Amino acid sequence: MNTASEEYPRWSPAGEDFGGPVVMDDAFAACRSANRLPYLAVADVDTAAATAQEAGGELLMPPTSVPAGQRIAVVRDPRGAVLGIHRTGDGG
Repeated sequence: MNTASEEYPRWSPAGEDFGGPVVMDDAFAACRSANRLPYLAVADVDTAAATAQEAGGELLMPPTSVPAGQRIAVVRDPRGAVLGIHRTGDGG
């Protein structure tokens, strides 16, 4: 396991960020329908979140920069599936 920050450890098989544990506190209340929240890597979180909304999805957590520098958002698709999105590349 790689530690990207003290707040958010990450699993990094073969040196590639894969995921990691995070406490699903009240900030995640709208998206706690399951014990896991899958994330998809995107080039631009803000654009991906806007595109999801334009396609009928619901923005549960607006694009946000977290302490480790990663930019994330959480969306629900029109059928109810919830997923997170994060920026690829330099980890910012």
